[in-house]
Amino acid sequence: MHFHVERVAQQKEIFFPNVASKISFVSSSDAANFLSWLSLNDVVGAVNAASPQPIALQEMMRDIEKATGKTAVYAQSQSEENS
Repeated sequence: MHFHVERVAQQKEIFFPNVASKISFVSSSDAANFLSWLSLNDVVGAVNAASPQPIALQEMMRDIEKATGKTAVYAQSQSEENS
């Protein structure tokens, strides 16, 4: 998230292929609970921890804009610098 906040705060372009897609942030307590659960269950294969309440990237960006008082500058194409 630091990358996103810095890009908006510095008025630098940021690229998203789909701002309606959702992102999940896991709190340290959720991560600890997940690891505890994982240790007590016989799981085979890859397992991903995710927040029970993912948010759309556009919602996250609106929150960042409110917090920084700046408007995000969206890039039309992807580059190493803006994504």
